[in-house]
Amino acid sequence: TVTVDEGPEFTLKEARIETTVFKENELLRIAKFPIGETAMMKVVADGVKEVLNRYKRQGYVDATARFDPALNFEEKTAALTVLVNEGE
Repeated sequence: TVTVDEGPEFTLKEARIETTVFKENELLRIAKFPIGETAMMKVVADGVKEVLNRYKRQGYVDATARFDPALNFEEKTAALTVLVNEGE
């Protein structure tokens, strides 16, 4: 028998996308990050995938992205920053 302790639940407080090709607001709308809700990384990863699809439709076929949630353990919040590398 194994006991699983899932730990604290964090709320996604804010999200940013660092980009030079598109407007950040457009990409945030496409990503549909759950601001104000539980910070589920599966939902965040799906949003990042949608952002990359936007780049690929514009011809940036080598675009990649990585994201890093900054966790505030006192407030139980997460601030998300997505770094997009557009490629060539």
